[in-house]
Amino acid sequence: MHSSVDGATIEEEEEWMQGDQAKQDGWMKEKEGQGMEEVFASLSSMKVDVEGLRNPLGTYHSPARTCKELWLLHPELPNGTLSVKLAAWKGENPGTWYSKFRKGKQFSYSGSDGVPIHIVQLNFLKLLSATAKQTFTYYCLNSAAWLHAAAYSHEHALRFRGSNGEELTHENTHYINALYDGCQTRSGQERTELEFDAPLSNTLPIIDVAVSDFGKGNQKFGFQVGPVCYNG
Repeated sequence: MHSSVDGATIEEEEEWMQGDQAKQDGWMKEKEGQGMEEVFASLSSMKVDVEGLRNPLGTYHSPARTCKELWLLHPELPNGTLSVKLAAWKGENPGTWYSKFRKGKQFSYSGSDGVPIHIVQLNFLKLLSATAKQTFTYYCLNSAAWLHAAAYSHEHALRFRGSNGEELTHENTHYINALYDGCQTRSGQERTELEFDAPLSNTLPIIDVAVSDFGKGNQKFGFQVGPVCYNG
């Protein structure tokens, strides 16, 4: 009798141990399944990231490394520009940086979708390029932008701030060229188009401008900042 009870007890213990082992095996399989799901999710995310690097869209979340790369992948995308109205800018002081104007700010740059270009994108472009080009168009009413023809001087020439913090002026920057200088007469409504052909890519884009020839009742100005092209 005693032996049969012992036998029943042993059988119950074995059944309990087998049941507990089955639970542990099931729990382990469940954990392994969850782990594999995380692995597959990570692989899928990495695949999307790699595909984004191979075929960037030129957006905030999918930036291209260079302008050339974006143009080759998406030749249909247009260039972006930043425009400001022609105005008298009453109450502002001539020679002050535009970013210090009450309604002014430092220039920002956007992609074709209107989303601001992240600083990482700009750094990529600079690091992978040797030189850079950009245009700046000044719209004037009785206001000089570069040369003052009557005095044959650059006393009213625009000053600029590069993205590396340097001040770019007629005196210290040899690579600013006037492609067209209609504002030099300081007479009537005209425009002046300047080109920056920077030998170092980290100089551009320009982020600010200082205008000195305005403030009189018959003077107005506005400007358009052109796109930046990185080369090499």
